[in-house]
Amino acid sequence: MRINFEEYNEKTKILQQLPQNLKCQIAPLFNSHILNNIKFLQMAKPEFASKIACKLQPEVSLCGDFVVKYNEIADKMFFVQDGSLEVLATDHFTTIAFLGAGTYFGEIGVLITGKRSLSIKALTNCMCYSVINEDFQEILEEFPD
Repeated sequence: MRINFEEYNEKTKILQQLPQNLKCQIAPLFNSHILNNIKFLQMAKPEFASKIACKLQPEVSLCGDFVVKYNEIADKMFFVQDGSLEVLATDHFTTIAFLGAGTYFGEIGVLITGKRSLSIKALTNCMCYSVINEDFQEILEEFPD
């Protein structure tokens, strides 16, 4: 699988140069591929999804990389755009599930435990987007329901 890194880099560069209010207006358009593929974002209020889109940061993982490891501090949540990942048990060997485009992970650590409950390993080159814990918590406070 080929990931178009140039496209992601261009979008990121453009967004980083904009004032925050303009960035938050354009980010949902640039990140519509994420917003349209993640079920809970589809069902959320448009304003909530737009706030998430404004905070998304691209994350590239190469085949074989651990994206997160069991018991690490959960500092961000991830949304998978491209690629395949496996969810591993605490032994780092037993596969529990597979993840692909349109899935997300890291929410348990960010929302509940503060630590990673499982490990996630890239099976292919992967393109994910992340939201750091502080930004996610701030958005949740703004949209409590």
